[in-house]
Amino acid sequence: MTKEQDKIMKALEAIKPFLSLSDDMKRAHNDLVKRYRAIEEEKAQPKPIEKVTVGDIFVSIWGYGQSNVEFFQVTRKTKSTIALRQLRSEIVETGEFYDSIMPNTDYPTEESITRKKVFEHHELLSINLSSFKTAMLWNGKAAKQTAFCRGH
Repeated sequence: MTKEQDKIMKALEAIKPFLSLSDDMKRAHNDLVKRYRAIEEEKAQPKPIEKVTVGDIFVSIWGYGQSNVEFFQVTRKTKSTIALRQLRSEIVETGEFYDSIMPNTDYPTEESITRKKVFEHHELLSINLSSFKTAMLWNGKAAKQTAFCRGH
């Protein structure tokens, strides 16, 4: 190896840490670009609140040892929360242990609920009504509740 080649090799050895830093910088830049794209894609997805319209009905089925069913209708919507009113229900089919019930939008109750956030889990829209009650967007089918005198 000539003296000139030796100088070039020493110079390359001297700048080697900066070359690897450059590779690290490229990796960091690529990671940042990936994260930015993921954030932009997430922003492009509609938020759960955007999938709810005034008039939509949510159903809550809850209870221990019996099934209680309550229906709620969206009465107002802001950009981050919804307001609900509870609906009365009517029995459409009676069984020995369970009754099939549907909401009656003509006769709401006086109870109203305000400022509930809408969540989405596995493409199902839901709202938390209390520590033990969640309501899901109603699918339009009759819900089953424990028949009179069959629960606790």
